[in-house]
Amino acid sequence: MTTKRRADKRKTKPTATRYPRGSALTECQRQLAAREAELAVISSVGEVVTRNLDVKTVTRIVGDKIAEIFRSDAASILLLDSSTNMIHPLYEMDEGEYIKQVKPFPLGQGLTSEIITSGKPLLLGTAEEEKEHGAYFPPEAAEVNPKIAQSYVGVPIIVGAKILGVVAVHSYRQHAYDAGSLRLLSTLSSNVGIAIENARLFGETKRLLEMTQQRNSELQIINRVGQGLAKQLEFQAIVDLVGDEIARVFPPVGNPALHSIFIALYDAATNQIEFPYWVSATGRRIQVPSQPLGTGLTSKVI
Repeated sequence: MTTKRRADKRKTKPTATRYPRGSALTECQRQLAAREAELAVISSVGEVVTRNLDVKTVTRIVGDKIAEIFRSDAASILLLDSSTNMIHPLYEMDEGEYIKQVKPFPLGQGLTSEIITSGKPLLLGTAEEEKEHGAYFPPEAAEVNPKIAQSYVGVPIIVGAKILGVVAVHSYRQHAYDAGSLRLLSTLSSNVGIAIENARLFGETKRLLEMTQQRNSELQIINRVGQGLAKQLEFQAIVDLVGDEIARVFPPVGNPALHSIFIALYDAATNQIEFPYWVSATGRRIQVPSQPLGTGLTSKVI
């Protein structure tokens, strides 16, 4: 007998791919939008890092970007001067208005000091929580807007092992920020630190270059005067040489009609001040009579 074996035919049902629905889908979309916004602001801050900008410009650009991405009512960037232990508010914005001339305050006062001292960020959802942490409200800011922030996120600006300061966002709504806000601001703070440090280095390099150029100009004057002395020029010729070099180094600024250069010499025997060199901005020599000591700014300098 031939045994027929029948294959066991099992019907398999197609497996449906499950996609998030309802609130889960909304949450995924929110997280995706937040991540895209995060990458966008990181990219824009990164562009600032690559430019040779001064610290004030850097903090203004970065502060505006952070306020925009967080849709915050207020934002601030504060830097610590470790030599004086004073905190300097470089960027303060409140409801679209820049707060200028906010005075520095000592380390140890306010939320910024707590973040700098601990090296840890702060996430606060009510004004009561802020007060518990010793919040400090600058009087300059209160003049612009007397309202008190209800929500606060502040993170340290760290470069290497050094804490430069704090970047913070504020809202007049309670619990406006969450752990995601804290994570994003922490990510941005590292870029902020690099941008500020680069700006500082650029500013210091520029300052040293200007000092070098100024020093070179001074040496050129000294060399030319030395050459004049070596040639045994007469006294008036030496005075003219020095005056002309000074005029070359300090050209007219602003209204030329208000610009002049003079050399004044005091004669102790006669108690008179003489002016052997006086030249206007147009190069015209001016004859000025001598005057007794005690009159004018020149006398005060002498």
